[in-house]
Amino acid sequence: MPRLILNLHPTTRFLLLSWLVLASLPQATFSAEALPRNEQAIADAEAGRVEAARASWWGFNAEDATKALQAALDCRAKRVVVDRMDGPWIVTSIRLPSDKELVFERGVVVEAKRGAFLGKSDSLFVASGCKNLVLRGEGATFRMHKADYHKPPYEPAEWRHTLTLRGCENLTVEGLTLADSGGDGIYLGTGSDRATNRNITIRNVVCDGNNRQGVSVITAENLLLENCVFSDTRGTAPQAGIDFEPNHPEERLVNCVLRNCRSENNAGHAYHFYLGQMHEESPPVSIRFENCSSKGCERMSAYVGIANRTGRRTVRGSIEFVDCRFEADQGAGVYIRGNEADGCKVRFERCEITRRDEPDSKIAPITIEAPRQLDLDAGNIEIADCLVRDCLDRQPIALSASPMTGLRNVSGSLAVESPVGKKSYTLDAVQLEKWFPAQGLVARIPRLKFDWHKAKPVAADASPVKGAATFRLRRAAALLAWGTAGQPVELVVKMEPVGRHVPKPGVLSVTFPSGDTVKVKPKVDEKQIVYTFAPQENGPCRLDWQGDNGETLRPVSCTAPIAILAEALGANFIRPIGTLYFAVPSGVSRFALVVGGAGTAETVKATIRDAAGHIAAEQDNIAAPHVFVLERDNADRLEIWSITMERAGEGVMEDVSLQAVGVPPVFAATPGEVISIEAVN
Repeated sequence: MPRLILNLHPTTRFLLLSWLVLASLPQATFSAEALPRNEQAIADAEAGRVEAARASWWGFNAEDATKALQAALDCRAKRVVVDRMDGPWIVTSIRLPSDKELVFERGVVVEAKRGAFLGKSDSLFVASGCKNLVLRGEGATFRMHKADYHKPPYEPAEWRHTLTLRGCENLTVEGLTLADSGGDGIYLGTGSDRATNRNITIRNVVCDGNNRQGVSVITAENLLLENCVFSDTRGTAPQAGIDFEPNHPEERLVNCVLRNCRSENNAGHAYHFYLGQMHEESPPVSIRFENCSSKGCERMSAYVGIANRTGRRTVRGSIEFVDCRFEADQGAGVYIRGNEADGCKVRFERCEITRRDEPDSKIAPITIEAPRQLDLDAGNIEIADCLVRDCLDRQPIALSASPMTGLRNVSGSLAVESPVGKKSYTLDAVQLEKWFPAQGLVARIPRLKFDWHKAKPVAADASPVKGAATFRLRRAAALLAWGTAGQPVELVVKMEPVGRHVPKPGVLSVTFPSGDTVKVKPKVDEKQIVYTFAPQENGPCRLDWQGDNGETLRPVSCTAPIAILAEALGANFIRPIGTLYFAVPSGVSRFALVVGGAGTAETVKATIRDAAGHIAAEQDNIAAPHVFVLERDNADRLEIWSITMERAGEGVMEDVSLQAVGVPPVFAATPGEVISIEAVN
């Protein structure tokens, strides 16, 4: 026997020799009876006399092994091996340590205890602020019970993750299967003080059958996912293979790389980006996909949603796909939403998109959706040396945009194989003009920079009118109310659901002319909600309400003149039957209103009348955004015009949007409540 081993402490020598013997034998499966608590081994591990420990030293309870497994992971040994038992390690939530390597032997199953995890955010494994941690499996599985969490006594939730990482650093996850969670297979969120995850490697990992996402990346810097599979996500939207979705503007998606990964058979998108919380002041993103693929997903293969949710300028940076293959069987292959012509660089190089549409599906292989702000062009997209294999003879790129929106900074080369043969395109201004003629050239309207602080009622004796039409605003609403110092303003609203959603009051904030902002608590009864606030000075007060996609706010009455403020993204209505009034200030001779339905089935009819009540423009069956270009001969005075929205001759009236260009984006239910600036210089 080597002298080095002979000189070791007897207990250490015994443990080392035992480990060497075990390592030389075929891997065994141990029963609870065969491995009782080993008090001597535990004592040596707790005293730091061994480098490697086995979880089975702390015993094993087939009904609940939480206490034993947690104690093993917390011991002083630098390496802990979780043994394969004759059944799963059934546990409640496990806290992960720092400065340790955790090895899960081949065949090990760590299973969520049934009846536990009642908390909405209870996760199987949690690493919070951990550093220098390795989770290494040799074909081991972490499994929860997704089906259980969709029925009582569990409250509906999407955060019961298999593995939660919060603000971790220098962490590796390798060789594991994470399955059937009530949330995500892996969730990378913020730690204390909004700390991001740094230097994270996830390799040879399978995320299968999870509820919300295979992987959710909320914030990470220096993240590598390599040779991973994200499959069969199904349960709660978005149901993607992997989703990049920061919750706050300051969170980071920096140097994130996916290499040799597969996203398959997910109910949502294969690769999903929702960067709506980020804006131009957020840390620039840098995300790269190399040799990744998708197949059998029910939505888009790559959904790159960059548009800011409140209408601010979008985040900068780059998102790249290189040598990727998209089997886009059910959704568009690539969908790029809201990217600005001078915004984030979106790049596809040597990628392949295969479309196998059903006959009634006409979604283009690549779709670009323009920013909803009418003064911003779409673009900054490169499609270099890419190939589309399409079962239909159609244009490979579609544009979803108002005719006013331009398409700039789009470049590259694209080959298309279709039933009519092979075509090659150079993506430049000439080709874009052929596909989208006159895009961005319709009605160059002088832009109006509207400052609501400077607005005031058009009528000198402005006052509310009882019985005026009311309008439901979906998801979010901005209102302008004229405040008088010392006179409380009482706003009565109804919160109405979309579908079966149960509405909540949401959050209402009031910004006074001074710039001070307060949150207003509602007074709620069975039929309506009342918000009351007291202006300390005369002037316009801005009211901002934020709900969610299943909620609408309907202003019923107000003790002060009030109007809808449709800045940036415009106003979003549900079934807006009635007439709204708006001001055309002195100095404005040409302006535009943009009215849109949703998709092809949700439509609206819009009629615009001038100050004399004459029809200036009218359009039925509006689905895609329609631009009304309006002119008047005499621009030397302020006038009140109107727009009436009603059910169209075809389709169903549901979601309707309204935007203004060249005039103040303020719409009131009565002429006497219109709030505006008086003139444009």
